[in-house]
Amino acid sequence: MSNPKLNAAPQLKTLPPTNEAFEEHVYRAHLQTAIWKAVLEADPPSLNPVNYGWSLDRTTGILVPVTLPIGVSPAPLDVLKMIKCGCSPLRPCASSAAQLSCSMFCGCHGNNDCQNDRTRTARVKADEEDPEDE
Repeated sequence: MSNPKLNAAPQLKTLPPTNEAFEEHVYRAHLQTAIWKAVLEADPPSLNPVNYGWSLDRTTGILVPVTLPIGVSPAPLDVLKMIKCGCSPLRPCASSAAQLSCSMFCGCHGNNDCQNDRTRTARVKADEEDPEDE
């Protein structure tokens, strides 16, 4: 009898981050640590969050975490080839074997023609939360 855990694909959340993603996380963690350490100081150091893993959204003025630098792949190409769900634009998937919604990693790219219920649910929720579409 085979162990189903040994035959199943690993969950995406268990994959390690890329070096670039890890570096951005370290910048954000360093900034947070510096803020915590200086919380009781009368004159804390002035640190610009944009230099520590954050970017400023110019339209809203809100700081947004930089999870990956622009133009950097979210994973090595060999890993991206392994985690595709096998669907295609010509044959959209009907379900996700990994119990995930389709994404840019899938053959269908999670586009509007994707038949994965999890993708359609995620898309509807995103549309409901976007006030600009109204």
